[in-house]
Amino acid sequence: MVLPAGWSLALLDGNGEVIARRALAGFNPETAVDAAGRFVVKSTVSPWSVALTIPRAAY
Repeated sequence: MVLPAGWSLALLDGNGEVIARRALAGFNPETAVDAAGRFVVKSTVSPWSVALTIPRAAY
């Protein structure tokens, strides 16, 4: 999957811990992303979620 530069996609377990992530090396969502740039969608068939983060520099 190709994401725009700087964007990150993560698979989270039921506790919100990252299982897998596609992001640039050294990416830190806590410092690069505001709440407005984080989108989390919960699965309807498991306790997992997917989180898309867009760095504030992109908007």
